Amino acid sequence: MRARWPWLMPPLLLAGCFPVGVLVGPDHDSGGETGDACPTWYQDADGDGYGDPDATVVACEQPSGTVDDNSDCDDSDPDVHPGATEICHDGADNDCDGTANHCTLSGIESLSSAQG
Repeated sequence: MRARWPWLMPPLLLAGCFPVGVLVGPDHDSGGETGDACPTWYQDADGDGYGDPDATVVACEQPSGTVDDNSDCDDSDPDVHPGATEICHDGADNDCDGTANHCTLSGIESLSSAQG
């Protein structure tokens, strides 16, 4: 009789990979339980400390070039990330708040004093 188990196993398990949520290995979060699920890491291509929510990897050890934050709205520009200074009238959402150029004027300036 031929062994049937290799054909019954999902391909991911045969390749040594585990789907998200499968508990593997030691206690990764120091919560006292072994077999904790490995975290999701996010690619940080621009090196600003904020990751791309669409570029992920699940790994128990942090891969190089990844972070645990997924809030970068433009991972190709290190000057664009949550908390960055919004640059008025550049057409970009510099601070990743969902709106571009929400700048407002403050103070009072007359035309005569502005022309100096």
